[in-house]
Amino acid sequence: MKRTPMRKKGDVDTAAGLRFDVAIERAGAATTDRALVCVSATATSWKIHAESHRTYVRSSLTASGSGAPQAVALAAAGARVSVPPIVALDVRPARAADAPLLARALAGPGGPAGIRDVAAYDGGLVVELDDAVTPLAVAIAFLDATLAGRGRTVVPLLPLEDGTLAAFASGLLGDVALARDRIMETYVNEAGWAQAARS
Repeated sequence: MKRTPMRKKGDVDTAAGLRFDVAIERAGAATTDRALVCVSATATSWKIHAESHRTYVRSSLTASGSGAPQAVALAAAGARVSVPPIVALDVRPARAADAPLLARALAGPGGPAGIRDVAAYDGGLVVELDDAVTPLAVAIAFLDATLAGRGRTVVPLLPLEDGTLAAFASGLLGDVALARDRIMETYVNEAGWAQAARS
């Protein structure tokens, strides 16, 4: 039976990103689940990255304060904790031979200031980014400039926060006033009006 943290009056939920440097199958993660519940945390997403032997978990910490005590306890249990969650990306260049080049560029002194970790594997790399320091759009532009147009695939390993998505979409769409809670509403409505006008 799945256990959930007990809530008290005044509790708030704080999002956290957890990284375990081992692949933890979700079906066999009872021990990890118990550890989360013991510190009033609930896993909301779970992603194993087989090539880097890492597991990324987005969790909700239920706490009366900032969630700092829970973060300390989870770190003691083997998790690398980020509050709020960092951006974790699986980056696969179109040419596998470009992966070491990207890793050196990102982790080197000329890389974006928000890069927190780069782990290369055969044909790709895992990149961890603090998007409060370097926006996701800037990091992606850096990847593309380094690859000189040779192409890449980027897949998030943790769900992107609403603010991160809104900022990224804003840059792509050239809409600086785009509200994070109205992305779909704004553009679905506009697409509907455009379709109606063509009818």
